[in-house]
Amino acid sequence: MNEIIKASDINVVTGIETIDSFTLKDKLGISENTKHSTWVTRAITRARLVEGTDYVTSTFGEQKVSGCQLGTRLDTPDNTVTYHFTLDAVEMIGMLTDSDVGHTIRKEMQGYKKAYLMNVQHQLENQGNIIKTLSSTGSISSQAKNAGYR
Repeated sequence: MNEIIKASDINVVTGIETIDSFTLKDKLGISENTKHSTWVTRAITRARLVEGTDYVTSTFGEQKVSGCQLGTRLDTPDNTVTYHFTLDAVEMIGMLTDSDVGHTIRKEMQGYKKAYLMNVQHQLENQGNIIKTLSSTGSISSQAKNAGYR
């Protein structure tokens, strides 16, 4: 089965991976006749999402949210608010959509987060091994002395 949410759909906003509300609405197959603001308000209310924790917002043409550059969607009218949902929020919205596509998106988000955490764990293990190697050869202490630490 092909992925519904692709890596290219995920953006990093304020250091957190997010999916914008227009993309999510489209991927969930929500009718084009459903007004974006109506759908988003219902999704946020139903999932009990909290602004600043589960999502951040930006207005079309706005260049930054908390210092992070955002892409702008040329297919949205001026002053349209775009919501940037965390992957946890996307998972919750998918589940509450109560459709096959929504449940597939939920599973994709779970798999994506698991793969991400495994990657972070692997990187930390590699860093630990490098530090152990440097410590056993005395390289760390000589570098610290050269940097002025005693």
